[in-house]
Amino acid sequence: MKKSLESGWEKMEWYKIEWLIDEPVIIGHENSGTEKYINGSTIRGVFVKEAEKNLKFSKDIIFYDAYLINNNEECIPTPAVFEVDKHEYKNIDNAGIKIFNKLEKDSNMTLNPAKNPAKIKSDYILVQSDGNIREGIIKLKEKLHINIKEEDMFRYEAIEKGQKFYSYVKIN
Repeated sequence: MKKSLESGWEKMEWYKIEWLIDEPVIIGHENSGTEKYINGSTIRGVFVKEAEKNLKFSKDIIFYDAYLINNNEECIPTPAVFEVDKHEYKNIDNAGIKIFNKLEKDSNMTLNPAKNPAKIKSDYILVQSDGNIREGIIKLKEKLHINIKEEDMFRYEAIEKGQKFYSYVKIN
């Protein structure tokens, strides 16, 4: 999908890219576990590697992070300021539950949090048109790597294959 925006002398084109993970993916830093998204610099690296033989790669191309698609719906990372009522959260289903913004104020300019606040445990959420949310669940695979010759052992997790992600690319 391509969208264009012109302002003054500058012309920007936006492309939406969908990724299907066809093998387990490990993206992260040492001792921090796997990231639950694919960062834009990793996506840029893939494009640069593929394109370096055929064309000059411009710095005017910006790659944005890729986030989960769950049941053909685009998810967003769960904002830290969102919370839910813990009694409703126990019964979350496909209908969704109401979210509360910890920083949102009511008409008297006082904070209006959930009555029984609970942190949203999911890494992703789907915001429905009625303002309720559903959780977007990313599937991870945990592995234990053992190297007998070097007497080395470590555990790692990877994003499981078969999941879809979406990202955007902006070209100036």
